[in-house]
Amino acid sequence: MGVQPGDVVLAINGQPVGPETSPQAELVNQAGNEVLVTVRRGDEAPRTVAVKALSSEQPGRYRDWVEEKRRA
Repeated sequence: MGVQPGDVVLAINGQPVGPETSPQAELVNQAGNEVLVTVRRGDEAPRTVAVKALSSEQPGRYRDWVEEKRRA
C-alpha cells in the first residue's frame, strides 16, 4: 500500500513537515535515494513507506502533458 493522491505527508526521513518546513526542503540532495515518508490517509493511523526520490520531475511532467493532450 503506497502513497496515493490525498494522503497527508507528515514527515520525511523522520523530520516533520508543515508550514515552516516543506517536503521539498527535506528532499534536497536525496535524488535517487530511498526516502522514508510518513503519511496519513483519512482517519487511518500514520504509516511510514519507503519511496525512491526522483532525480528529475521532467519525465513525470511530460507524462502528465501527454495524458492531458490525449484527453483534449
